[in-house]
Amino acid sequence: MLIAVIDDGIVPELFSIGALYCDMTVAESGRVRKRKLSERIVTYHGTMVSGIIKKYAPDVEFCSIRIFSGGIMKATCIQLIAALEWCLKAEIPVVNLSLGTTDPDDFDDVRRIVDRLLRQGQTVVAAAKNNGDYTLPAFHAGVLGVKADASLIDNQIRINPDKHGVPLLASSRHKLVLPDNSTIFTQISNSYAAPTVTARVCLLRQTDNGVNLNRLIC
Repeated sequence: MLIAVIDDGIVPELFSIGALYCDMTVAESGRVRKRKLSERIVTYHGTMVSGIIKKYAPDVEFCSIRIFSGGIMKATCIQLIAALEWCLKAEIPVVNLSLGTTDPDDFDDVRRIVDRLLRQGQTVVAAAKNNGDYTLPAFHAGVLGVKADASLIDNQIRINPDKHGVPLLASSRHKLVLPDNSTIFTQISNSYAAPTVTARVCLLRQTDNGVNLNRLIC
């Protein structure tokens, strides 16, 4: 199963992620191209996200789409839309987003591209904003929006009882093993809860059982 991780890039040597299927970057203009070796990854958020997914769904492959660079974890809506359009054209089955927009001026554009992805049968998993603000695509109908629940551990997921919130709660506390066999634990954050759901989605899609909220809970 191929997953697109739209984030700050992936360092494949960490967390037994393995070779990347593709390694792309999105310029501020929205142009998507292969990342150059000289364009170093200096933050490791996307790498940790990928490590979480790989921990619970070991047979997946990753397509890294880098929209954050230079140590600044910010991107424009133009870059986000371009990354999603690339996923649409490449027909990537599952898209993981640890980001979104709270700017109403962006909402129509985000909704349009997400609807196209969903109509094509792709699954979009998106973290909500940690402060609870309305965020797209996490709050968009059909997207598997995710919020961290500190009471959950490992790969646990449950339905969010808040009818006005995102549909899913998931664990964001994960133990990851580094190449030297030392371990780290991820913090309680929505961006580390989303990959918990992404891993479960991949397992369901691999067995052709389909993806719905009830199947995600086990």
